[in-house]
Amino acid sequence: ELRTVIKKALEKKIISLIKENKDLENEWYEAIQLKMDFESKKAILEHNKDAWLANKKSEIDEINNRKRSKIMNSKKGLYSFYWKHQRNSWTAAKYPIYFDLGDGYLLKKLTDSLVKKINFEEFLSIYQN
Repeated sequence: ELRTVIKKALEKKIISLIKENKDLENEWYEAIQLKMDFESKKAILEHNKDAWLANKKSEIDEINNRKRSKIMNSKKGLYSFYWKHQRNSWTAAKYPIYFDLGDGYLLKKLTDSLVKKINFEEFLSIYQN
């Protein structure tokens, strides 16, 4: 009789340990699955972040290129110049001063340190009438 009681108690303990072991295995697999899901979502977010950053960089580059192009177009043909021996008559002139470069272009003196390169046809269209 004692043997039967001990046997039943041990069987109950073994059954409860087996059940506990299965529960722990299930929790372990769930934790592994959650970690895999997390790693997968993290990789997707990293990829999306890199793609977003690349997109924003290209947008910024495009804006900068447009600004650069606009500035270059607005300053096209303008040259900074330092006159070593500027003539006094140039400051007294009432009309614009042009310098002939001899290659189909003229330099128009805008300020004491700035000239603009224009072609001869443009000059003629201004002063032909």
